[in-house]
Amino acid sequence: MLLGNHRCLPGIYIKGGIVDPKRMLTKGGFKAGDNLILTKALGTGIINNALKGGMLDAETEMEVAQSMATLNKRASESALEASVHACTDVTGFGLAVHLLEMIRESKDIGIEVDFSSLPLFPRVEELAFRSNQNWGIVKGTTKDIR
Repeated sequence: MLLGNHRCLPGIYIKGGIVDPKRMLTKGGFKAGDNLILTKALGTGIINNALKGGMLDAETEMEVAQSMATLNKRASESALEASVHACTDVTGFGLAVHLLEMIRESKDIGIEVDFSSLPLFPRVEELAFRSNQNWGIVKGTTKDIR
């Protein structure tokens, strides 16, 4: 099976390749009792919009950039060894949309999330709160937040 390119940032693409269908994990297949495991922190969308608006410190920028550049090779190998039923990459649509897609592609399943246990990048809550006050970062514009 040929896997296509995936756009991660404007002008930056991850190259596709050949995938063995027997080792491929899809969004469908969630089963009752499955646990959700996140291999990276959440909040890259908010962080990237803060970066575009000149509101991000260098330390947070570097931490998020390193995470985004880290391949999921070890995580995918571990998932295959553990017989994971379903898998997705949480990208620009965020966790909620990816979970909704997983639920839709699985049979008769729902999901419960303990939001206090979700790993977030530094400053995500602060930036989301500031954004919520005037709809800046979350909606993609940072002009009025500073």
